[in-house]
Amino acid sequence: MNNIEILKYQIAKVELPLVNCQSGIIAFDLSEFKNSIYELQEKVKEQNININNLDDFYQLRARLNNFSKQINDEKKKVKNEYTKPYTEFEKQVKE
Repeated sequence: MNNIEILKYQIAKVELPLVNCQSGIIAFDLSEFKNSIYELQEKVKEQNININNLDDFYQLRARLNNFSKQINDEKKKVKNEYTKPYTEFEKQVKE
């Protein structure tokens, strides 16, 4: 056998590894949170803003914005955890 025949034989013996991929489950329920926010939204619409309560409204808005940031941070955390196996797999395949 010459070198090319040996390489052909060795390449024919190589088998691709099997990839086991299972879909993950992300469990969450925002319905109660959404209901609470909608109720607050209706109450806020009933309020009149004036010079005496302006600072209070700014604080309330900051708190609501904080909820939005926390939800977005949690979404990013879940995404990173969920894509971590794929990222590792992709890194190995590209190598």
